[in-house]
Amino acid sequence: PTPAFNVAPKTTVWSTITSMPASAAGLFGDVGSPAAIHYIVSGTVPAIVVQPNGDTSNDPFILLDRPPGWKLLPIQSGAWQVYSLEGLGITVVACPKSG
Repeated sequence: PTPAFNVAPKTTVWSTITSMPASAAGLFGDVGSPAAIHYIVSGTVPAIVVQPNGDTSNDPFILLDRPPGWKLLPIQSGAWQVYSLEGLGITVVACPKSG
């Protein structure tokens, strides 16, 4: 997971992909969402399930679509961490809510 980051009250959090692993490109292009970003309360252990056909996670997530763009991360105020099983570069930003 990323280092812990704090989200203030009345803030929205956005995330995007900043780099993709080399394995993400397919021979005939990419199919579907390239990645899921999982989010956990800071200090908790990711709920990763190790399986012979690949690891999965039971933590909540959002799918980031291609082309990369900003996507709302549905978290509230508090301390959080994010991670991806796909080996992505991830950027997370927080913006004050208007009104």
